[in-house]
Amino acid sequence: MHQKPAQLLTVAVMLSLISAGCGDSTTGSVPLIGAPSSPPLRQVMEDEAGLLEPFAEQPLSLPFPERENPFLFPHDRVQPVVPAAEVSQVRVLGFVEVDQPRVLLKVSDRTRTLAVGDAAQGVEVLAIEPPLVRLRQGNLTWNASLFD
Repeated sequence: MHQKPAQLLTVAVMLSLISAGCGDSTTGSVPLIGAPSSPPLRQVMEDEAGLLEPFAEQPLSLPFPERENPFLFPHDRVQPVVPAAEVSQVRVLGFVEVDQPRVLLKVSDRTRTLAVGDAAQGVEVLAIEPPLVRLRQGNLTWNASLFD
């Protein structure tokens, strides 16, 4: 098979580049153990006429030291919005009297123990008279029974 001299020259140059490598033999993809490394940047910067002097460690001073969280504006608490339950989602499960009368209500698949004046998902307890409890949601007031 006959090849042109230009092609042979190209192949010879490529083979010589591949066999020689593209870099020196001391630097490769795997670092050598015990090879000298360059000094850290901090040491180099300190050697250069004290360039880090203005950036010496200083105590941190927050702009509003009285704030518990400096990124939160005071008295700006975000309250989670809980959707109001429908009247059909409120069930009376029972009554408890430990220090004061309380009613066990199941409101939207969550069971809660509420006293007079407490509210859950927009349903407020107005009065507890077992087996009835008077509840209010917005403008609607109704009596719920243990046996409903």
